[in-house]
Amino acid sequence: MLIEIRSHRRVCILDCSGKLALGRDETALRREIGDRIERGDRRFVINLRDLDYLDSAGVGELVYCSKLATDHSGVMKVVVSDESTVGRVITVSGVDKGIETFNDESKAVSSFWH
Repeated sequence: MLIEIRSHRRVCILDCSGKLALGRDETALRREIGDRIERGDRRFVINLRDLDYLDSAGVGELVYCSKLATDHSGVMKVVVSDESTVGRVITVSGVDKGIETFNDESKAVSSFWH
């Protein structure tokens, strides 16, 4: 998985592409979140719109990252297309019940102030 990091309105946005799956360096996301927490970031948007594949290990990684953020007084939100395969995995697995999800990145970023 490739992760590109940028910031917008004091929100750390992690753009993920490729595969978030077992055997595909599935802990890369947790390392990036941990590094950003150490730097003082507390608001995270994980953009999965360009992610091609998500398996149960990837789902677990998203849950772990959300807890990591929460344990450090942070919040993690996810951007994913509901119609995509990844979006369906998020829904079927119930991740969207515990992690706030959005179809649109700008709405995810704005939600930190509403």
